[in-house]
Amino acid sequence: MADTDVGYRLFVGIDIAADTFTAAWRASGGEGFPPYTGEQTPTGRAGLQQRLHATGLAPDATLVVLEATGPYWVALALGLHEAGYRVAVVNPRQAHHFAKAQLRRANGVASFLRLFRNLDTAGEVGASQELAAVSRA
Repeated sequence: MADTDVGYRLFVGIDIAADTFTAAWRASGGEGFPPYTGEQTPTGRAGLQQRLHATGLAPDATLVVLEATGPYWVALALGLHEAGYRVAVVNPRQAHHFAKAQLRRANGVASFLRLFRNLDTAGEVGASQELAAVSRA
C-alpha cells in the first residue's frame, strides 16, 4: 500500500522511552506546537490524542512517526492507529542512516520531526502495514 500520495497536513514525531514518550508536531504550513511529554499509560496516551485533536486537523490527514524502540511503542502506536491516525513505525537505524545521508544528526524529538518530514517527502515513510496485523493478534 503506497501512502506517499496522501496529503498529510500534520506531522508528528514521537520519541519513545520505557516510562514516557515525547511528541512534537508541526502543521504542513510550518506552524509548530509545543512538545508534549506523557507517561506510557492510558492517561498519558489519551492526553496526546486530546492535544492532536485540538489542532483541528483530521486524524487521517495526520502522519505519526515513531521509532520501534523495544516493545514500548506498541500500545501508543496501536491506540493512535485505532483512532484513525496514519502511523508509521520506523527502524531507529533507518532514521539514523537517513540523517547521516542528509549530513544531520538525529537526536531529540525536534530533529526526528524534521528528519521524518524529509523521509516522507522522499517516499520512505508510509503508514505501517504491520499495525493492522498486530491489532488483530
